[in-house]
Amino acid sequence: MQFASFQASFPDYAYVNELREPSLDAITNLVADARSIAAQKMFDYAPLDLKAIAGIAPKPKNAQELSHALSELKPSSLEQRLSAFVTETVPDSKDESKLKKAIVRRKALSRIALYYYLKTMVDSALPRQLPKTTTKPLKKEVRLAINTSEWTAVKKVATDGSAKNNEITAVLSSIHDTLSRKQAQTDAALEELVNKLGEPRKSVAALQTTLPIALNAPPEIKRTAFEIIMAACGYPPYIDTQTIGDAWPELKITKPRGNYGGKKKK
Repeated sequence: MQFASFQASFPDYAYVNELREPSLDAITNLVADARSIAAQKMFDYAPLDLKAIAGIAPKPKNAQELSHALSELKPSSLEQRLSAFVTETVPDSKDESKLKKAIVRRKALSRIALYYYLKTMVDSALPRQLPKTTTKPLKKEVRLAINTSEWTAVKKVATDGSAKNNEITAVLSSIHDTLSRKQAQTDAALEELVNKLGEPRKSVAALQTTLPIALNAPPEIKRTAFEIIMAACGYPPYIDTQTIGDAWPELKITKPRGNYGGKKKK
Protein backbone atom coordinates (compact mmCIF):
# COMPACT_ATOMS: atom_id res chain seq x y z
CA MET A 1 0.00 0.00 0.00
CA GLN A 2 1.28 3.44 -0.91
CA PHE A 3 0.97 6.21 1.65
CA ALA A 4 2.23 9.66 2.61
CA SER A 5 2.00 11.09 6.11
CA PHE A 6 3.18 14.15 7.99
CA GLN A 7 2.38 14.79 11.63
CA ALA A 8 3.69 17.59 13.81
CA SER A 9 2.98 18.28 17.47
CA PHE A 10 4.35 21.42 19.12
CA PRO A 11 3.29 23.23 22.31
CA ASP A 12 1.47 25.89 20.28
CA TYR A 13 0.62 24.11 17.05
CA ALA A 14 -0.40 20.73 15.64
CA TYR A 15 -0.86 19.29 12.16
CA VAL A 16 -1.85 15.89 10.77
CA ASN A 17 -2.15 14.79 7.16
CA GLU A 18 -2.34 11.08 6.37
CA LEU A 19 -2.88 9.94 2.80
CA ARG A 20 -3.58 6.44 1.48
CA GLU A 21 -2.93 5.68 -2.19
CA PRO A 22 -2.31 9.41 -2.64
CA SER A 23 -2.59 11.29 -5.90
CA LEU A 24 0.28 13.47 -7.12
CA ASP A 25 -1.72 16.60 -6.27
CA ALA A 26 -2.34 15.36 -2.72
CA ILE A 27 1.37 14.64 -2.20
CA THR A 28 2.28 18.03 -3.66
CA ASN A 29 -0.02 19.75 -1.15
CA LEU A 30 1.36 17.68 1.75
CA VAL A 31 4.93 18.54 0.75
CA ALA A 32 4.14 22.26 0.59
CA ASP A 33 2.41 22.19 3.99
CA ALA A 34 5.13 20.17 5.71
CA ARG A 35 7.91 22.27 4.22
CA SER A 36 6.36 25.52 5.47
CA ILE A 37 5.83 24.02 8.95
CA ALA A 38 9.43 22.81 9.19
CA ALA A 39 10.74 26.19 8.02
CA GLN A 40 8.63 28.04 10.60
CA LYS A 41 9.15 25.82 13.63
CA MET A 42 12.87 24.98 13.30
CA PHE A 43 13.81 28.38 14.74
CA ASP A 44 11.62 27.83 17.82
CA TYR A 45 14.27 25.39 19.08
CA ALA A 46 17.35 27.30 17.93
CA PRO A 47 19.59 28.93 20.58
CA LEU A 48 18.61 32.49 19.70
CA ASP A 49 16.94 35.51 21.25
CA LEU A 50 14.25 35.55 18.58
CA LYS A 51 12.44 38.65 19.82
CA ALA A 52 15.63 40.70 19.86
CA ILE A 53 16.55 39.68 16.32
CA ALA A 54 13.05 40.35 15.02
CA GLY A 55 13.15 43.72 16.73
CA ILE A 56 16.12 44.99 14.70
CA ALA A 57 15.27 43.39 11.34
CA PRO A 58 13.79 45.52 8.55
CA LYS A 59 10.07 45.12 7.98
CA PRO A 60 9.42 45.36 4.24
CA LYS A 61 5.76 45.64 3.30
CA ASN A 62 5.86 43.85 -0.05
CA ALA A 63 8.05 41.90 -2.45
CA GLN A 64 9.54 45.04 -4.00
CA GLU A 65 10.65 46.38 -0.61
CA LEU A 66 11.98 42.95 0.34
CA SER A 67 14.06 42.80 -2.83
CA HIS A 68 15.48 46.25 -2.12
CA ALA A 69 16.35 45.35 1.49
CA LEU A 70 18.02 42.09 0.43
CA SER A 71 20.09 43.84 -2.22
CA GLU A 72 21.60 46.03 0.50
CA LEU A 73 22.62 43.17 2.79
CA LYS A 74 26.01 43.36 4.49
CA PRO A 75 26.30 39.78 5.80
CA SER A 76 29.69 39.99 7.52
CA SER A 77 28.84 42.96 9.72
CA LEU A 78 25.33 41.59 10.29
CA GLU A 79 26.62 38.21 11.49
CA GLN A 80 28.97 39.96 13.89
CA ARG A 81 26.14 42.09 15.24
CA LEU A 82 23.70 39.18 15.48
CA SER A 83 26.19 36.96 17.32
CA ALA A 84 25.19 38.88 20.45
CA PHE A 85 21.77 37.22 20.22
CA VAL A 86 23.11 33.65 20.16
CA THR A 87 22.31 32.07 23.53
CA GLU A 88 24.55 29.01 23.21
CA THR A 89 28.10 29.44 24.50
CA VAL A 90 30.97 27.76 22.67
CA PRO A 91 33.98 27.52 25.03
CA ASP A 92 37.51 28.41 23.98
CA SER A 93 40.28 25.83 24.04
CA LYS A 94 44.05 25.92 24.26
CA ASP A 95 44.16 22.96 21.92
CA GLU A 96 44.59 24.34 18.39
CA SER A 97 42.41 21.68 16.76
CA LYS A 98 39.57 22.19 19.25
CA LEU A 99 39.88 25.96 18.92
CA LYS A 100 39.43 25.74 15.14
CA LYS A 101 36.30 23.63 15.65
CA ALA A 102 35.01 26.16 18.18
CA ILE A 103 35.48 28.99 15.68
CA VAL A 104 33.55 27.04 13.03
CA ARG A 105 30.73 26.42 15.51
CA ARG A 106 30.52 30.08 16.52
CA LYS A 107 30.37 31.18 12.90
CA ALA A 108 27.62 28.65 12.18
CA LEU A 109 25.56 29.84 15.14
CA SER A 110 25.93 33.42 13.94
CA ARG A 111 24.75 32.32 10.50
CA ILE A 112 21.67 30.76 12.09
CA ALA A 113 20.96 34.14 13.67
CA LEU A 114 21.37 35.77 10.25
CA TYR A 115 19.00 33.26 8.67
CA TYR A 116 16.33 34.07 11.25
CA TYR A 117 16.88 37.78 10.59
CA LEU A 118 16.25 37.06 6.89
CA LYS A 119 13.19 34.96 7.69
CA THR A 120 11.59 37.81 9.62
CA MET A 121 12.08 40.02 6.56
CA VAL A 122 10.39 37.47 4.29
CA ASP A 123 7.59 37.00 6.84
CA SER A 124 7.01 40.75 6.91
CA ALA A 125 6.83 41.17 3.13
CA LEU A 126 5.17 37.89 2.19
CA PRO A 127 3.39 36.50 5.27
CA ARG A 128 2.34 32.87 5.22
CA GLN A 129 -0.07 31.29 7.67
CA LEU A 130 0.66 27.81 8.93
CA PRO A 131 -1.77 25.24 7.48
CA LYS A 132 -4.61 24.11 9.73
CA THR A 133 -6.05 20.65 10.35
CA THR A 134 -8.76 19.46 12.73
CA THR A 135 -7.14 16.14 13.66
CA LYS A 136 -4.62 16.10 16.50
CA PRO A 137 -1.45 13.96 16.47
CA LEU A 138 -1.46 10.87 18.69
CA LYS A 139 2.14 11.44 19.79
CA LYS A 140 4.23 14.48 20.66
CA GLU A 141 6.58 14.22 17.74
CA VAL A 142 7.30 15.37 14.22
CA ARG A 143 7.15 12.53 11.73
CA LEU A 144 7.43 12.40 7.96
CA ALA A 145 6.70 9.00 6.42
CA ILE A 146 6.45 8.48 2.67
CA ASN A 147 6.17 5.22 0.77
CA THR A 148 5.16 5.51 -2.87
CA SER A 149 6.40 3.93 -6.08
CA GLU A 150 8.67 6.95 -6.68
CA TRP A 151 9.65 8.11 -3.21
CA THR A 152 10.50 6.67 0.18
CA ALA A 153 11.35 8.80 3.22
CA VAL A 154 11.15 8.43 6.99
CA LYS A 155 12.23 11.15 9.42
CA LYS A 156 11.05 11.77 12.96
CA VAL A 157 11.93 13.41 16.26
CA ALA A 158 10.17 13.57 19.62
CA THR A 159 8.81 16.90 20.88
CA ASP A 160 7.85 15.62 24.34
CA GLY A 161 11.03 16.89 25.99
CA SER A 162 13.07 13.73 25.50
CA ALA A 163 15.00 15.16 22.53
CA LYS A 164 17.39 18.09 22.85
CA ASN A 165 16.43 21.36 21.21
CA ASN A 166 19.26 21.18 18.70
CA GLU A 167 18.15 17.66 17.74
CA ILE A 168 14.66 18.95 16.96
CA THR A 169 16.08 21.85 14.95
CA ALA A 170 18.33 19.45 13.07
CA VAL A 171 15.56 17.03 12.12
CA LEU A 172 13.26 19.87 11.04
CA SER A 173 16.11 21.20 8.90
CA SER A 174 16.60 17.77 7.35
CA ILE A 175 12.87 17.40 6.67
CA HIS A 176 12.80 20.85 5.10
CA ASP A 177 15.80 20.01 2.92
CA THR A 178 14.19 16.79 1.70
CA LEU A 179 10.86 18.47 0.95
CA SER A 180 12.48 21.44 -0.80
CA ARG A 181 14.10 19.06 -3.26
CA LYS A 182 10.88 17.16 -3.79
CA GLN A 183 8.83 20.32 -4.21
CA ALA A 184 11.18 21.61 -6.93
CA GLN A 185 10.74 18.33 -8.80
CA THR A 186 6.95 18.01 -8.55
CA ASP A 187 5.83 21.63 -9.02
CA ALA A 188 6.15 22.64 -12.67
CA ALA A 189 6.32 26.38 -11.93
CA LEU A 190 9.07 25.90 -9.35
CA GLU A 191 10.98 23.55 -11.64
CA GLU A 192 10.91 26.19 -14.37
CA LEU A 193 12.11 28.83 -11.91
CA VAL A 194 14.98 26.65 -10.65
CA ASN A 195 16.08 25.84 -14.19
CA LYS A 196 16.02 29.55 -15.05
CA LEU A 197 18.05 30.32 -11.92
CA GLY A 198 20.84 27.84 -12.70
CA GLU A 199 23.67 27.70 -10.17
CA PRO A 200 24.56 31.25 -9.09
CA ARG A 201 27.57 32.07 -6.95
CA LYS A 202 27.00 32.32 -3.22
CA SER A 203 27.31 36.07 -2.84
CA VAL A 204 25.29 39.23 -2.35
CA ALA A 205 26.21 40.25 -5.90
CA ALA A 206 24.60 37.07 -7.23
CA LEU A 207 21.57 37.70 -5.03
CA GLN A 208 21.19 41.20 -6.46
CA THR A 209 21.34 39.81 -9.98
CA THR A 210 18.80 37.02 -9.44
CA LEU A 211 16.21 38.79 -7.27
CA PRO A 212 14.25 39.95 -10.37
CA ILE A 213 13.42 36.28 -11.02
CA ALA A 214 11.62 36.17 -7.67
CA LEU A 215 9.92 39.51 -8.26
CA ASN A 216 8.53 38.25 -11.57
CA ALA A 217 7.34 34.92 -10.17
CA PRO A 218 3.57 34.26 -10.07
CA PRO A 219 1.91 35.37 -6.80
CA GLU A 220 1.16 31.81 -5.70
CA ILE A 221 4.86 30.87 -5.66
CA LYS A 222 6.45 34.27 -5.03
CA ARG A 223 7.46 33.57 -1.43
CA THR A 224 8.88 30.17 -2.33
CA ALA A 225 10.71 31.80 -5.24
CA PHE A 226 12.39 34.24 -2.86
CA GLU A 227 13.32 31.37 -0.53
CA ILE A 228 14.84 29.32 -3.36
CA ILE A 229 16.82 32.23 -4.78
CA MET A 230 18.07 33.40 -1.39
CA ALA A 231 19.22 29.87 -0.57
CA ALA A 232 20.91 29.39 -3.93
CA CYS A 233 22.92 32.57 -3.34
CA GLY A 234 23.96 31.51 0.17
CA TYR A 235 21.41 33.37 2.30
CA PRO A 236 18.45 31.09 3.08
CA PRO A 237 15.64 32.26 5.38
CA TYR A 238 15.84 28.88 7.10
CA ILE A 239 18.56 26.67 8.61
CA ASP A 240 20.19 24.39 6.05
CA THR A 241 21.73 21.03 6.95
CA GLN A 242 25.28 22.21 6.19
CA THR A 243 24.98 24.91 8.85
CA ILE A 244 23.47 22.38 11.26
CA GLY A 245 26.53 20.17 10.74
CA ASP A 246 28.89 23.08 11.39
CA ALA A 247 27.03 24.22 14.51
CA TRP A 248 26.57 20.79 16.04
CA PRO A 249 29.01 18.32 14.46
CA GLU A 250 28.08 15.72 17.07
CA LEU A 251 24.66 15.35 15.46
CA LYS A 252 24.49 12.83 12.65
CA ILE A 253 22.10 14.22 10.07
CA THR A 254 21.45 12.20 6.95
CA LYS A 255 21.62 14.53 3.98
CA PRO A 256 18.94 14.09 1.33
CA ARG A 257 20.18 12.54 -1.87
CA GLY A 258 19.35 13.66 -5.35
CA ASN A 259 19.83 16.68 -7.55
CA TYR A 260 18.09 19.65 -5.98
CA GLY A 261 16.05 21.44 -8.56
CA GLY A 262 17.14 19.08 -11.31
CA LYS A 263 15.08 17.67 -14.10
CA LYS A 264 12.40 15.21 -13.22
CA LYS A 265 13.64 11.67 -13.34
CA LYS A 266 12.04 9.50 -15.97
